[in-house]
Amino acid sequence: MSDLPADLSSALDAAAKLPRLLVTSDFDGTLSPIVSNPSDARPLPEAGRALIRLAELPSTAVALISGRALRDLRALS
Repeated sequence: MSDLPADLSSALDAAAKLPRLLVTSDFDGTLSPIVSNPSDARPLPEAGRALIRLAELPSTAVALISGRALRDLRALS
């Protein structure tokens, strides 16, 4: 039995049955805590590992969403 709410569990079950999956996540405040100096932001280690594991799944793509310049996001993530 899952500790997840029933609607979330149902949504996850439905997503798992899709032929292709796109997982998106914001960077600041989601993968990385909000910090005073944006250049000090770093993803939480467990968040980075989770995205890597997701990206390794077949037919699954992972994307980061951010207002940052792409080169900055690449360097920070």
